[in-house]
Amino acid sequence: MNALYDYIDQHAERSVRLLETLCRQPSVSAQGLGLTEMADLVLSILREREVEARLIPVPGGPPVVYGTIKGRSDQTLLFYNHYD
Repeated sequence: MNALYDYIDQHAERSVRLLETLCRQPSVSAQGLGLTEMADLVLSILREREVEARLIPVPGGPPVVYGTIKGRSDQTLLFYNHYD
């Protein structure tokens, strides 16, 4: 557990800056505001972290941001989240 707490302490400032960047980007699904820009931002953040990522166009809707990280196991863990 100490290694986990050390990691959190060492990366706290970077994580806060990233959160600030995401919060500054307007993105309101109900108004169709900034969704493509937010998708592009999320895509660039993932790629900066060496995640294999791409945008999947959705007719009549915002693009899906899809990323994969190959692990050492054959198990799959799925995260789903909104970027608006």
